[in-house]
Amino acid sequence: MPMRSYTISVHVDPVRGGIWLTALALSVAAALLQRGSFVQAATSTLEPFLTLAAIISGGLLADHIGLFRSLARAVVPSTAAAPLAAASVLAFTALLSGAVNLDVAVVVAVPVALRVAQRQRLSASRLAVAAALTANAASFLLPTSNLTNLLVLNRSPTSALAYLQQSWAAWLLVTGLTVGLLSVVVGRGSATAEVPVRASSAANTSSLGLLDLLPMFVGASAIRALLGGGVILQGGMVQELGKATLFAAAVNNLPAAAAVRVVGATGRWAAVLGLAIGPNLLLTGSVASLISRRIARDHRTAFQAGLFTLLGGALLPVQLLVALIGLHLTGAV
Repeated sequence: MPMRSYTISVHVDPVRGGIWLTALALSVAAALLQRGSFVQAATSTLEPFLTLAAIISGGLLADHIGLFRSLARAVVPSTAAAPLAAASVLAFTALLSGAVNLDVAVVVAVPVALRVAQRQRLSASRLAVAAALTANAASFLLPTSNLTNLLVLNRSPTSALAYLQQSWAAWLLVTGLTVGLLSVVVGRGSATAEVPVRASSAANTSSLGLLDLLPMFVGASAIRALLGGGVILQGGMVQELGKATLFAAAVNNLPAAAAVRVVGATGRWAAVLGLAIGPNLLLTGSVASLISRRIARDHRTAFQAGLFTLLGGALLPVQLLVALIGLHLTGAV
């Protein structure tokens, strides 16, 4: 009787694996070099991660019961023209990122963007990239909008109400600019230009599980222990903002947020804005961007890193400028 041959395909998520391996390496280094400081850093870092876990859990529960799907249907009309449909998707993404959380936004909004692109004959690749860029740029409305906000405020405390009173104008200006310009770019794209990619065989790769917060917490604690006093942003507001932006893009915004130590209100807002918008310079600058790419690939859609950097780099100076105008209007800086 002939033997049958079976092939078992095992999908290994490089993003998730990289997060765990990096956290392990950092924790070993911190335990060996700064054992006492590691425990202290972990204690001080725990609260932001617990807060984020609660926000993500609530967001995923709301999505499970259909709240966000109903909101998407209301925000994105099925009969809208292509540019309006793109603007609606990006506005929906920005609303989720700012009012709920960045990671929840990409998990919920990117699949919505891909469905709308197919229905409206838009470029799914461009719309997925635009959604990721929008989610990052809009992730500073609330302290809980982005884990980097929580990590910065953990070292430079301010109340949630005071934060919102200072951030709202900048958020509206950045969101309006980002949604408007990216809608024009996406609206001119055609579905016929898509580059097909092989679908991933992994199940449930469209969300960053709560379990993944554990290695992120360990890594952030290790970085704080190893750097001790942290990396202090020096210079005027523009210089601090530029340093935070480049730091976030170069090493990923999470370790950057764990390392940065801010001084005063200008330093706080330079760090918040730089760590939220700066990752749009490179795909690897934010875990949320990598999640967006994975979701797009799971839906047989190319997520072009070059286009991400091109659009993110082109928008970044104007986004930061209008953000500073908004902060000035509310008296934050």
